[in-house]
Amino acid sequence: MASVISKTREVVQQSMAATEEMQAISTQVSASIGSVASVVEENSAASQQVSASAQEMSAQAEEVNAATSGLGEMADSLKERVSQFKLLSRRTNGASGTDEERSESSGSFTTTPATTT
Repeated sequence: MASVISKTREVVQQSMAATEEMQAISTQVSASIGSVASVVEENSAASQQVSASAQEMSAQAEEVNAATSGLGEMADSLKERVSQFKLLSRRTNGASGTDEERSESSGSFTTTPATTT
């Protein structure tokens, strides 16, 4: 009978050791799951920030596109208005090339509406 009690005691001790080992492993698994959950939360927050940044950049790109379009229209309008004029230099009869150069460099120009035919 003593051998049966001894074997029972040995089985109980092995069972307790296995239970303690499973409890330690369970604690490690729980900690790992908590770490994974934390990483998932951080990734989710980062993804939301990236999405918000992308939306903001898209809106800014649309604004730049609209401004560029507006500037193009202004340039076309200015080009059309400028084309109505042609630049003539004032020259006097018998003036030498040097006088003409001086006249042009001093800003002695007149503008006259361009004639369209």
